[in-house]
Amino acid sequence: MYLSDDGCGFHTLLVLSGVERGNVWFDRRATCDDIVPLRNRDGTHASFTDFYLDWLTAAERVFVANWGRLRRFDIRAPIYEGRFD
Repeated sequence: MYLSDDGCGFHTLLVLSGVERGNVWFDRRATCDDIVPLRNRDGTHASFTDFYLDWLTAAERVFVANWGRLRRFDIRAPIYEGRFD
């Protein structure tokens, strides 16, 4: 299931069935011709809960630091900092 548009043809996807059910994958076919699992800092696959809580923590930090000056695209989840295969 499509979760978000990450710009430049990249997307975040949630797996709904099979052994990867509940895990979040990163579609980077715009440049690399593959879809890879997002990973937590410990290397395990990121679940939707991991993804959402990571984003929520980042959103809170950015919101507090930039009260009144935010744009829709200012908040990115730290989970995107190169943590995929």
